Amino acid sequence: MTAPAVTKGVLLDIDGTLLDSNDAHAMSWVDALEEHGLHGLAVTFERVRPLIGMGGDKLLAKIAKIDHESKEGEAISKRRRAIFETRYLPRLVPFEGARALLERVAQVYAARPWPSTSSSPEHPAGSAKRSPAST
Repeated sequence: MTAPAVTKGVLLDIDGTLLDSNDAHAMSWVDALEEHGLHGLAVTFERVRPLIGMGGDKLLAKIAKIDHESKEGEAISKRRRAIFETRYLPRLVPFEGARALLERVAQVYAARPWPSTSSSPEHPAGSAKRSPAST
């Protein structure tokens, strides 16, 4: 396989694509919402999980009818981030084949893969926006 001459790099998403994190994000939302007194049928893993990827602002509105910019919305989001970082992030693992994919991209395109995330800079995965990945 020959690399195209114009390829300067390959941008890859981390969160939920290279890193198996979607269930952890769902659980951190469930935990944070329950801590804020919002539990029961509306706040279950099964209901939250399909919403991962839509953004916390939309998720809060859909699950709990809470504006993410409200005092309560900001408190829940902040707590969710802390829960994710302490309870779930340390246990996350890459999807099978993620490392091989990064190595293959580096080999074929003679470029360093640059995993990225749409997360805010405060999110641990957001640091990937600022530095190339090592393979």
